[in-house]
Amino acid sequence: MPGHSKSLPDDTGAPPDTALPILGPLTDDQRDMLEILLAAWHERWNWPVFDYVSRMLVTRNGADAFETSSRMPVLQGVGAMVRYQLLFFEHGPVLDNAQKVGLTIAGFWRAGGEREARTLVEVIGYLADEDGHLQPDPDRPVSLDVGLADVIAASRPLRGWSPRALADALSREPALWGNVQTGDDARVRPVGDRLAPYRGVHEVEDYLRIVAATLGHPVAADLPTAYPPLALVEALGYLDAVWRYRLKGPLLGRNQPVSWVRLAQSAASTDEFDARLSALTDVLVHLDVRLPAAEESDALAAKEGSLLRLRRRLRLELDALPSSRVDEAIETLRSIVRIRAGGQHSGLGSETASAFRALRLPYPPLDYAVAWEQIRSRAIDGVNAIRQEIQAGD
Repeated sequence: MPGHSKSLPDDTGAPPDTALPILGPLTDDQRDMLEILLAAWHERWNWPVFDYVSRMLVTRNGADAFETSSRMPVLQGVGAMVRYQLLFFEHGPVLDNAQKVGLTIAGFWRAGGEREARTLVEVIGYLADEDGHLQPDPDRPVSLDVGLADVIAASRPLRGWSPRALADALSREPALWGNVQTGDDARVRPVGDRLAPYRGVHEVEDYLRIVAATLGHPVAADLPTAYPPLALVEALGYLDAVWRYRLKGPLLGRNQPVSWVRLAQSAASTDEFDARLSALTDVLVHLDVRLPAAEESDALAAKEGSLLRLRRRLRLELDALPSSRVDEAIETLRSIVRIRAGGQHSGLGSETASAFRALRLPYPPLDYAVAWEQIRSRAIDGVNAIRQEIQAGD
């Protein structure tokens, strides 16, 4: 009805037990509404007015668009009158038939527009990385200033997007609220360090976890197994003892004593996280894996590091047993080493993110103390799995 308007109610219906409420379950009506918006975007590269969405939803299933939209899952900011939604409304939290309705990154993701969601996350990750490369100036503030036409020109997945459409999409994301200039000369001019948490982000789930954290929303962590502090040191020592008994030689190579001490410590900061990870990597890359002459030649030709040499040796020793558990354990340890390698060398941010995902951990870490416990837990499980398979083959 022309002139009809309502305010969004406070009750969003978001499931309280979901780690990320915005990824909570959708009703059939809600899925239909999101699909209508995505189809309109694909057809026009522009968002429709609410009246269109309302009429299309009635035609499809008879549902009320206002009621359907008001019950969509959201991320509600804690202690602030802010929320991040699947939908955005042109004029804010007042629905009227004339204003346009569109999808946020989360909305694209839930509607089946994975390509668009990932592309927008990549853009935000790129902008965050560029912002991180700025050199501080003691005499004046520095800030990023990027034309979105240039971003589109440099990105194949953005072909077809206009600067105005990209600016409209980015302006609805918490990382860039109030920092996007729309119009013909669409630009991003972020202020402060709001983009910092998004550096290196590539995956939508990781992005949404960061959004939740920046809004102060508690995100349920993937809590690690509650191992005691010395469990990793003990697991490595037990593996070495079994290796010596079964294969008649040491496995643990030469390591600095400080490395063993750090494996038992917690990490309360990024520096401590890096130190613990370096200590673990130091142990893993210096395993003393000796191979028969023919295998040694092949390993040298392939430039295999200690963990791949370990896999080669175990395949020889455990040829009568399934190797999938050993292979999975070694891949876990290799992912841990890749995280450290990515942290030490610029340009490897995507490899670091991939390694975190291989360990089923969010990237970037939202809490480095929890991240270290998660990685240490994964390492203990991997080392124990290798030792158990060697014992089973004895």
